[in-house]
Amino acid sequence: MPVDVKTEHIKGPKHAQVTIVEFSDFECPFCSRSAPNLKEFVDRYPKDVALVFKHFPLDIHANAPLAHEASLAALAQGKFWPYHDKLYANQ
Repeated sequence: MPVDVKTEHIKGPKHAQVTIVEFSDFECPFCSRSAPNLKEFVDRYPKDVALVFKHFPLDIHANAPLAHEASLAALAQGKFWPYHDKLYANQ
């Protein structure tokens, strides 16, 4: 099933050779553990790798929907990725 990466939160070049699509929940401890590795790929290969964030809040995480909603407010202010990184660093 194709994933539309043009309308989502993207870090890195839009026409990267490699695009990583992350379906994530801001309250998920496993997502939190993978966030630094994904950031490292983009930082290490800034011209070749892009990271696309897809919201996937899980029902078992009571605070996840509100965290994802707040990330949209951060996006509107041009601060989605700093918000993303701060949430995962301070889960």
